[in-house]
Amino acid sequence: MSGVSLLARLGVTDPQAWQQRWQARLAQQASPIDCDAALLWGLVAPMLTWLESQRAQGSRQPVLGLQAPVGAGKTTLAGQVQRLACSLGWELAVASIDDAYLEWDERQVQLAGNPFGVNRVPPGSHDPLLLLQAIEHWRRSQILRLPRFDKTLRQGQGDRSGWVEQPAQALLLEG
Repeated sequence: MSGVSLLARLGVTDPQAWQQRWQARLAQQASPIDCDAALLWGLVAPMLTWLESQRAQGSRQPVLGLQAPVGAGKTTLAGQVQRLACSLGWELAVASIDDAYLEWDERQVQLAGNPFGVNRVPPGSHDPLLLLQAIEHWRRSQILRLPRFDKTLRQGQGDRSGWVEQPAQALLLEG
């Protein structure tokens, strides 16, 4: 889908005026925007436009989904969206499917002998119920509580590295 059709789906009838409004808003930010221009205008600003429209329509807890292949930059992009949203005064939490990886010992048991030869990504390496429960809790309380997964632990095999709890009016789910 091209950026223009995405904007059209968002109800933007004048893309040039839309971009000028966003440029003016982003120019007021205290810290510089650290985002590739094509990503900023083709995806990040449209995502923020959608969030803004949901808030304007009274949506209590909008959820954005971001899905792409492993290594495509989802986590980096989600962080950029989150920083920009926060700079605009919006509480946006990011939940990653990575945060729902099983703890190390359980992951080793579940994936012993798997034909893929890796212990991350294959079916059975995640705890989807944990992620669902975290989202349900967030919907009730506007507090997202999830473990964080650190891919640098255990010689790059990764493991949970504690829990994070944050208030959020909106959620970006990436994975």
